[in-house]
Amino acid sequence: MVKANHKIEKLQIGNFTCFEVGLFRKFSKGINIFIGENGTGKTHVLKALYAFTNNGNLTPKENTSLNMEGVKYISDYIGASEGINLLHDDTQDGYMIMNMFNSGPAEFKIRRTEGEPFMSLQFPQPTAMKNSLYLPHQEMLSWQRGFINIYSRQENGFDRVYYDLAVALNGAKLKSPYLEEAEAFVSEMKETIQAEVYQDENGRFYFKFYNENLTLEPRVVASGINKLGQLMYLILNGSLTKDTIVFWDEPEANLNPRYISVVAKVLKTLAKAGCQLFIATHDYLLIHLLSLDAEYPQEDNPGIRFFSFFKTPNGTKIEEGDTLADLQHNVILDEYAALHEKELTLFQENLK
Repeated sequence: MVKANHKIEKLQIGNFTCFEVGLFRKFSKGINIFIGENGTGKTHVLKALYAFTNNGNLTPKENTSLNMEGVKYISDYIGASEGINLLHDDTQDGYMIMNMFNSGPAEFKIRRTEGEPFMSLQFPQPTAMKNSLYLPHQEMLSWQRGFINIYSRQENGFDRVYYDLAVALNGAKLKSPYLEEAEAFVSEMKETIQAEVYQDENGRFYFKFYNENLTLEPRVVASGINKLGQLMYLILNGSLTKDTIVFWDEPEANLNPRYISVVAKVLKTLAKAGCQLFIATHDYLLIHLLSLDAEYPQEDNPGIRFFSFFKTPNGTKIEEGDTLADLQHNVILDEYAALHEKELTLFQENLK
């Protein structure tokens, strides 16, 4: 079982990107769902949390001022060209404080010194914050080969999360008996897409489809299937394990609704095994499938929390609840309700 202090308990934000102030009071040790309009900062929070939990490249000591190195580190993940762009108000300090269960806070601050932004980071227990994985909304199987070298040697516009994912995908499959356990995790996904994914000795990925008896490269396979194949391979090569903290941005992107229920099951399976998951989504079906599990919990319910991001004149605010019904702001449900009202109005007008 994963240790409690390997999971994120809560988060405080001040003057960070679109947040004037924000507080996530209670994260689930299982699944955490972020919903909200575009531009409300869901991805920023995912990437900032990932940068916190993936701090092995910095290994700072307590109260270390990292100056532009630290600013660049966070900016590489968030996508800001300069550290000062991380601030909601560039005349004020910014901060983010993350608490792990049974552990002290990890904190970074962004300040100006004679016009120069600098960042101080504090990690009370760096060794407790390992093994995190970020999955962007774009799959990477179809363009992973060669990306590591390109990112390392050439200027590019990609966030650091893509490089980290490319590195994670680059590992060979596990050996027995670990592979058998990993195969059990991916069996339902394999059954759904009727295929398995593998990497050859040259680093090329392939799908072997059972029904058609075809072997295809990811670049000619639907991107939605590539996303499931990518997840399968990360489990099979040990990059995603039972104690991984997973950050997944829009898992529904390019997926047919038929596969959304599979994603929901995979999320619950991973959470039950010990993973903590943070999911940003716009998908009606996914959030309601998970909310039903929260509303009618079974004995092995992994725990689910919902967080709604919404815009105000003072920046993005957050509300949270154990089910969707606990949220006052749900733009996904609002739009589906508006569609229903429009359909009902048109139907009634047609009867006249």
